[in-house]
Amino acid sequence: MRKFLSISIIMILIIGMLGGVVNAASASISASSKSVYKGDTVNVTVSFGDKAKTARFVLNFDSSKLEYVSYSCGGSGNKGFNAGTFAYYGAVTPDISSVTFTFKAKETGTANISFSNLKISTGTKTNVAATVGNSSTSITINEKPTTTTTTKPTKPSTNKKPTTNKKPTTTNTTTTEEPKETEPVEPTPNELIKLDNESAKTLKHDETDVMIKYMQNAFEDGVVLEVEKIDNENEKYQTINEMLNGITGNKTYFDINVLKDNEKIQPNGYVTVYIPIPEEYNKEKLELYCINEENSNYELVQGEIQEDYYTFTTNDLSTYALVEKVEKVEKTEPIQAVSVTETVRDVFTNVILLYVIIVILLIIVIVQRIKINKLQN
Repeated sequence: MRKFLSISIIMILIIGMLGGVVNAASASISASSKSVYKGDTVNVTVSFGDKAKTARFVLNFDSSKLEYVSYSCGGSGNKGFNAGTFAYYGAVTPDISSVTFTFKAKETGTANISFSNLKISTGTKTNVAATVGNSSTSITINEKPTTTTTTKPTKPSTNKKPTTNKKPTTTNTTTTEEPKETEPVEPTPNELIKLDNESAKTLKHDETDVMIKYMQNAFEDGVVLEVEKIDNENEKYQTINEMLNGITGNKTYFDINVLKDNEKIQPNGYVTVYIPIPEEYNKEKLELYCINEENSNYELVQGEIQEDYYTFTTNDLSTYALVEKVEKVEKTEPIQAVSVTETVRDVFTNVILLYVIIVILLIIVIVQRIKINKLQN
């Protein structure tokens, strides 16, 4: 008992000492593009460098040049972004490692974005100040180029007045109106498009059955959907599988891109992606994760099931993992079976002991009776 108590006290002291040491991975901020045009959207990601079940930080940005649109982080906890402060709490286990903010560029110039006062809680540390790698980034906002057509003015004729036997020459001049400045197309809103929506356009990849539905201004004409199903024969498979090693269950990986003239492009706003659900998967245990291979992290994507598809909205196409979650079965200590032979032996021993006690008591009573009879005689 004393030895067990001593070991317990030592373990508590060690855990307390480790809880006081902060070796959080380096946090950072990055932008999806360093240069954008006025009216475009750009994503800015704050990465914690470690999975967190609570997180809090202040995001600073130039509101004269950038307009906040939305944020995304996944996770099972409560979250909010108010007055420049992001907060995430209430998660049972650490399940987010980054937050992505979407901004609209509204004025030309250089816009600086930074974060400060970052504190996270991991599985073993509570409310610690994370080590910061780079806490700021900048985005250059340019005017969209416009094409103007100019016509060279005709010089006035210097010829003398024509003689009567010749017809006067006439000069035709064409005037062109200055091109009007085209207004930027409004990005499509973050709304889930239903499968039977006939007004939406559809891109489909026949080999994998992956689809994208979008409204008119999300993509230009002539775009093509390219999907790569990543299996164990693909060189990316091992890397992605190791990143999601902490998530148990069956996993299917898709690398989804839209091409315009063989160049990858992102949608103007939000589109709805349809990922087919394998027949053997349980639809009630599905989760979807967006994988950021560049930063070696991933985040949970909220979505819903439409028939045989898992659907979600996004404005940044990437690599995704559809997971059929499998709950971990906790090992329990086996109950030691009581041997029947031991039970019978114990009962027999107790009966014998009882008989011995009864015999001893009878002997004592008989001896006492004999003594009393002798005294009376």
